[in-house]
Amino acid sequence: MTNQQEPVNGIYTQIFNPLRKPLSAYNCPVCGNVGFIEKYSPTGEMYMQECSCKSIRKNLRMLDRSGLREMIKLYRLDNWQSVDEWQHTAKALAENYIAKQNGWFVAVGAKGSGKTHLCTAVASSLLAHGHDTLYVLWRNFAPRAKAAVNNCDFYNSIVSPLTKVSVLYVDDLFKMGKGEQPTVADVNLAFEILNERYLDPTKLTIISTEFNFSELLNIDEAVGSRIYERSKGYRLDFTGKPNWRLRE
Repeated sequence: MTNQQEPVNGIYTQIFNPLRKPLSAYNCPVCGNVGFIEKYSPTGEMYMQECSCKSIRKNLRMLDRSGLREMIKLYRLDNWQSVDEWQHTAKALAENYIAKQNGWFVAVGAKGSGKTHLCTAVASSLLAHGHDTLYVLWRNFAPRAKAAVNNCDFYNSIVSPLTKVSVLYVDDLFKMGKGEQPTVADVNLAFEILNERYLDPTKLTIISTEFNFSELLNIDEAVGSRIYERSKGYRLDFTGKPNWRLRE
């Protein structure tokens, strides 16, 4: 037999397939969820080759861990509406960042202007490129982290993944409940996370926030200046732009 790939019902697949639980998210037609396929060398010797579904499964696991599974169905580059020139420019900047994969991508400004849409599209594209990606909504994450500050192990288990992950996407940075403003604890938490990432240029960071750059600097100059510096070339300021959720 020469360069022949055995079908899914090969003898090794028959043995090992019952041991592998099928995944509802992905059912591989090539290996039958075994994870490898039987192949033969030119001399007829059988060997096992890792199935291509491994990378697919890895990406699915990354997607689940990222917290983006539902959001990426809604927010994509291909359904971004470029009616006005600023929207064309914003999309082009997002595409350029995806291509370069360098620095931080930051969108600030008005509610409903498309910050989350573009940031999510960028994050999902980086995820598709194989980057381990984590999504956090600040108003959900921050209270949980601050409540755990006196429990060192638990606090680290919450915060450490944000400092180490290849791509971090922080949605609505510093946004809390209605009428609430960022506290000293919020600033300290943001600094701890963002400074770790600032010190490692290989880590990509995506941030959306309703606070413009001047307001971020007023909240805390150390945090604001780090965001401003690392996002050079990839800053989107939607201040004063229309709320597209209110369009008819």
